[in-house]
Amino acid sequence: MVIRPLIDRFMIFGILPEVEEYFVNWPDLNAPGEKEIAEVADKKTQALAKYVAGSVDEIFTPEEYLKMIMKMEEEDVDIIIKAASKYKETLEEEPEEIVPSGVKEEEVEEEEPEE
Repeated sequence: MVIRPLIDRFMIFGILPEVEEYFVNWPDLNAPGEKEIAEVADKKTQALAKYVAGSVDEIFTPEEYLKMIMKMEEEDVDIIIKAASKYKETLEEEPEEIVPSGVKEEEVEEEEPEE
């Protein structure tokens, strides 16, 4: 590493104050920025939408698609599949009746079915 010897010399010559210990943190120049992360997320979302709309599940199970095509780790795939199953269950449940705030449930009249 080039930075540490340079900083040490700067301290020897009084350019920088002397300290007993210091740390050098260098950002990863290859790490994706916010824009790149957003673009990748958008492309993955589009790919997943095409997977669902195109009935590709007849060729790949969702697990296989996420692992092999989307290159996701097995642990992440398991989390996604469990969350999707749980969400699907909530969609299949009967919705609860919404009672406006300040109104007691006993005061809500059930509507008579139209004939």
